[in-house]
Amino acid sequence: MKKGTIGLIIILAILSACTNTNLVPDEKINKIVVTKTSDNTKYQFTNKENIQLFEDTFRDVRKVDGVLDIRKQDYDVVFYFDDHQEKTLWMWLSEESGLAMNPNNTHVGYDLNVSNVEALRNLDWSKYKMPPEE
Repeated sequence: MKKGTIGLIIILAILSACTNTNLVPDEKINKIVVTKTSDNTKYQFTNKENIQLFEDTFRDVRKVDGVLDIRKQDYDVVFYFDDHQEKTLWMWLSEESGLAMNPNNTHVGYDLNVSNVEALRNLDWSKYKMPPEE
């Protein structure tokens, strides 16, 4: 019985390590700025619901095994935290899937959860568009 319990604890620890990607630190996010790289359009998200959506999107991921050979990212996503730190991640979105990557580790990609991709696609991005920089 004792060996079984220890084995179960080890398996749970390994599974937890596999699902914890640390793409987004577990800190309070003040805002998120997303830049569409094709035209440099920027969008700013500050409300709780949208911040939660992006948090969920970058936390509920599955690591992609193998070597990635991909095109330039669709979006730069910058998370701004309470402690004045920031974290940039890259994101690709298609009609039915998405991929995330930490620009500091371009050898590892993360598949986005399909329901989160759908929620991002259904977001009214025009409401959050920032004025162009001069």
